[in-house]
Amino acid sequence: MSLQEAEENDEEVVTDFSVRLIEKLAKDNKNKPDEGLDSAAGDGPALPVDPLSLSSLLSQGFEEGPARQALRKFKNSTQAALDFLIGGGQEEQEDDGVRMPTTVRRVQRLKERRRAQQSKRRQQEEEEEDKKIAADSKIAKPSENGSASSPPRKVPEPAQ
Repeated sequence: MSLQEAEENDEEVVTDFSVRLIEKLAKDNKNKPDEGLDSAAGDGPALPVDPLSLSSLLSQGFEEGPARQALRKFKNSTQAALDFLIGGGQEEQEDDGVRMPTTVRRVQRLKERRRAQQSKRRQQEEEEEDKKIAADSKIAKPSENGSASSPPRKVPEPAQ
């Protein structure tokens, strides 16, 4: 009954969610051009996907949809699309600007340098401690004639 009334009033009855979504997106793009969800602002015209590049990505086990998107994004550059798909299909974000050492050899050199500095510091601390102990032992052990720092002297015999 309500369908007949809607047809009589020339009102459109929306029965499908996808139709409503498409209408909403179209409306959003009219109100705010270049900002809608399906906007391709700044992308220029969509390039056709190179079939050889696509087949190369498909043969490596990637799904067709993400492979096509990656090829369009990187203007049919197979290597860039492959790197993008391997990385999980997410845009790379810059880190804090802190770059980690890239080679194992560099890491090993840094560790070795740190160990050398630590052992040198330990040796210096041990030498200082030994000097301190030696100085303390001289003070604590006075010699027979009462002098703490000088060795016993021979008294010269009188000349005859």
